Order: sequence, then structure tokens, then C-alpha cells
Amino acid sequence: MSKYFLGTFVLIIVAVLISIPLKEDFPVVQYLVKPCIMISLILWFWTKTKNIPSIVKGPFTCALIFCLLGDIFLMFDGKIFFLLGLGAFLIGHLGYVWTYSLEMNPKDIRWGKSLIPLIILVVFNALLLVVIFSKLKDMTIPVLVYMAVISLMALMGYLRQGHVNALSFCLVLSGVILFVLSDASIALAKFAYPDWNLRYFTLLTYMVAQLSIVWGVAENILHPAE
Repeated sequence: MSKYFLGTFVLIIVAVLISIPLKEDFPVVQYLVKPCIMISLILWFWTKTKNIPSIVKGPFTCALIFCLLGDIFLMFDGKIFFLLGLGAFLIGHLGYVWTYSLEMNPKDIRWGKSLIPLIILVVFNALLLVVIFSKLKDMTIPVLVYMAVISLMALMGYLRQGHVNALSFCLVLSGVILFVLSDASIALAKFAYPDWNLRYFTLLTYMVAQLSIVWGVAENILHPAE
């Protein structure tokens, strides 16, 4: 990834973080800068890989577009927009799962090595549910489904090991871990601790997560494992 794009993305990160305290009085600032997160990553991904045919580009691009829609929906307040955002990101995560599966040879997937990360995810989700479950009410099923899907996405990101080059694996693994942490902070702030100001942590981890995932998938397209 070029220093030019990294520098541009850092500026986007800064702009998004600056827009947080301005949301109440100047919401248009966030409306303008937040979509730039995914738009810039989609443009970079296609520019970088445009001359290289790959079966993962279509599903991955669809996943990125749904994440962009999720960003847009979550800029607005209200239960309906939260559900729309949740649904968009859920589809985005399924797109990531599809992408990761296409990067791997099904015959060579070692499901046994997924035991430790699976246990970690189960324990992490269980602890999170202990805190938020009583507050979910009519959101229980949507949240549980979403947690299952993002956990599957994280697990598939881990299972890429040995199927892609080392840099691609590390980037995507870092991205899925940050994504899980970002979404956990959303759940804590929305359902359990609404007074906690986790917005900076949520957005920072989310933006770096998306950057890492997009960079990692592109890296595997550009330099596939032998």
C-alpha cells in the first residue's frame, strides 16, 4: 500500500474522529466524511487490483458496498436505522466469509486448528452477553444472529493461515480482531452503558479494521501464496 494512500486514509480517520463532537450541532460534517472510509477503500482496492483477474473481487466488493451502506445507516438515530445498519453489516460479514472461503482450498482447511480461536470467541461472546443480554429485549435475536456471523467471519479470517501469504494473513487477522472489538464496544455503549463515551474507540478500531482487511485481501490477490 502506497504512502500516499495511507496518508490520505489517516486524514480521513482524523476527519471522522473530529466529526464526532460536531454531530449534534453540525451533523452534515459526519454525513460528508464518514462514507469516505469505505469509498476510499473500495476505490483503492479496485485501482490496485484492476488488471488482475480474481474470483474474490466480486464477493469482496459486494461486502465492502454493504459495509458502506451500514456506515450510512448508522449515521442516523433511531431503531430502524440501527437495524438497517446491523443488517447491512451482517451481509457484509457474510461477503467477507465468502471471500475468505474462496481464498482457501476446502480440502486443505484444517478445522482442528480452529478450536482455540473458537473457544476464545465463545468465551468473549459469553462475557459480552452476560453484560448486555438483559438489556436486549426485542433486539435479542438480531444481536445474537449478528454475533454468530461476525464470529464466523473472524474464525474464517484465522483459517486463511497457510492458504495466503504471511502479510495477507496478519493484516486480515488483525482486521477481524479489531472489527470484533469495535462491534463489542457498540453493544456495550448501546445496551449496557449508554453513558460511556466509546465512540472514539469504536470508530478508530473500525476504520483500522477495514483498512487491514482490504489491504490483506488485496495483498493476497497481488502476491498469492505459492
